Amino acid sequence: MNYLRGFAPWLLFALLSATDWRWAALLAQLLVAVLFVRDRRAGTRLDAQVLEIGTIAYFAGITALAVAVPDSPVRTYAMALSSAWLALIALTSLLIRRPFTLGLASRRVPPHVARTARFRRVNMVITGIWATGFVLSAATGSACAALDGGPAAQALCHALSIGLSGLATRLYTARTKARHGTVPQPERA
Repeated sequence: MNYLRGFAPWLLFALLSATDWRWAALLAQLLVAVLFVRDRRAGTRLDAQVLEIGTIAYFAGITALAVAVPDSPVRTYAMALSSAWLALIALTSLLIRRPFTLGLASRRVPPHVARTARFRRVNMVITGIWATGFVLSAATGSACAALDGGPAAQALCHALSIGLSGLATRLYTARTKARHGTVPQPERA
């Protein structure tokens, strides 16, 4: 699952929550479940699905809340809360030194590259980029909600954070490849 596909449920929720957050949450939950099962059947390991597992947990909770209490005050802050949840996933993965991008990135390179310390460091930086984008999105989304910016403005903040984090990741990866070459040498055991 590439990064954008991994964020598809979040983007779907951002786009649809302006109309009805119950349906937005339910459809996002269904989408992530389908993507998760499809990838598992294709042989994707759980360590490559950290984002999806966190996404399933978030949308299970928010869907239950949205259906049980449709007029919950949480609705106003749902976009900011989703960014905060993504930040929690990213920051936790950094704290345990298992960046959420590592499992996915490991599938895109030869095994000897995925085992290098440099590959791990690159993924720590990439996960840090995403974590920063999520924290900023949570902050701007909260401010937007508090100032009655409306769901469309909140969705825009959320989509921009994902888009800018993706762009920063792409630029950093390209710079790293240009500086170090595309395939680092395996470490000596």
